[in-house]
Amino acid sequence: MSIRRAVILAVVVIGAACAAFYVTRRPSAQSRHVFVVRIPLERGVELRPVIAHGKVTRSESFDEMVTRLKPYAAINGTFFSSELKPLGDIVIDGKLANRGHYPNAIAAKSNGQVVFVRRTGRRFDWRGYTSALAAGPRLVHKGRIKLDLKADGFRLLGLEIKAPRSGIGLTRCGELLLVVDTDYVTIPDFAQTMLDQGAVEAMNLDGGPASGLYHDGKTLVPATLRMTNILMVVKRNR
Repeated sequence: MSIRRAVILAVVVIGAACAAFYVTRRPSAQSRHVFVVRIPLERGVELRPVIAHGKVTRSESFDEMVTRLKPYAAINGTFFSSELKPLGDIVIDGKLANRGHYPNAIAAKSNGQVVFVRRTGRRFDWRGYTSALAAGPRLVHKGRIKLDLKADGFRLLGLEIKAPRSGIGLTRCGELLLVVDTDYVTIPDFAQTMLDQGAVEAMNLDGGPASGLYHDGKTLVPATLRMTNILMVVKRNR
């Protein structure tokens, strides 16, 4: 069933053209739930990755991080190893805080523009960017589902695995999408969900028990796994 037929449980509108936040429930035989935070990027917000306790290989709970940092919104970040090493590049305040191997990232330029970038060489060139977080696989590109797990550093078996999913995307009207599907779904299913939500660019984040979503003082999806990193949205006037 298309997400466009979803039953909207709650809506808070902060702009004439786009809703800034809503939670949806997609009715189906599996009682599927998709939680979405929409944030118009022109409204004075900033994308900011955070590493637990400011140190690689440390961890915190999702609730601990959002309680301490008090962002406007937040979602879990990139994957990490059993040694708590993040597996994607993380750029904070214009400096590379962690080097990983994933070729897709969401990033903010020095002028505040948020973009999705794909590495063309062995390493990203982060000159001119203030923040970035690499994860994957890429889900949507130029308004179409675009999946290439092998090129993005994942096993092809990942196409069949079902798990709760988290992702981030951009819409045509300049909204940032933070999305968590709490049901067990495949990567192709989740790519379709991001497309149905209006994403023209979208990337998968760490999921499963790491899936966490927060908005404006409320945890919408509580993560049960301790985090090494999250992706926050903060208001610039703070």
